[in-house]
Amino acid sequence: SDDRILLDIGSLYTKVGFAGEHSPRFISVLMPVLLKQTLAKVLFERFRIATLFFAPAELATVLTTGQSAGLVLECGHLETTITPVYDYRVLATNARAVPLAGDCVLANLKDLLTKFGSLL
Repeated sequence: SDDRILLDIGSLYTKVGFAGEHSPRFISVLMPVLLKQTLAKVLFERFRIATLFFAPAELATVLTTGQSAGLVLECGHLETTITPVYDYRVLATNARAVPLAGDCVLANLKDLLTKFGSLL
């Protein structure tokens, strides 16, 4: 099994888990600095990890593409958020949210299935 610890720090939730698992072990609403410091201390001292990087989810999303800049589109159930990242910095003041999201997509899909779908 893979022992790498994954940290997903988003704008509303922070999730902690192990690589290879399908769901996080711990979900926290926001993450105060004291909690980050405590978590870092435990990871460094108890688990003897070599490095730790706390990053906002938007930055982590851009980093996975190998780029230093990009637009991150997060489609939630009630709203869609567009956040720019430039030169490895999340430009949160330039983020925009629109009230079109997953529930709208699901409603449209349900309507299409009702009109044109059939059971096999």
